[in-house]
Amino acid sequence: MAYRYRCRICRTSSHTVNSLTEARTARDHHRAVAHGGLVPDGDAIQSETGRPTGRQLIAGVLVLLVLAVLGWLRTH
Repeated sequence: MAYRYRCRICRTSSHTVNSLTEARTARDHHRAVAHGGLVPDGDAIQSETGRPTGRQLIAGVLVLLVLAVLGWLRTH
């Protein structure tokens, strides 16, 4: 899985990395250099999968199913 560190205060983000450990290292480096070691409000490590998983996938399938049923009902 790919990860990216984002700092909303500075409006910057790290390069996409392949492990959570690498993203945490990027976060710690940014905090030390840009914020004197303090934790800025709104910084986060985000998953960069780009594909829906879990609940998002189920919700999407349900929406498509409801639309299909509504379309079928409209034609009959």
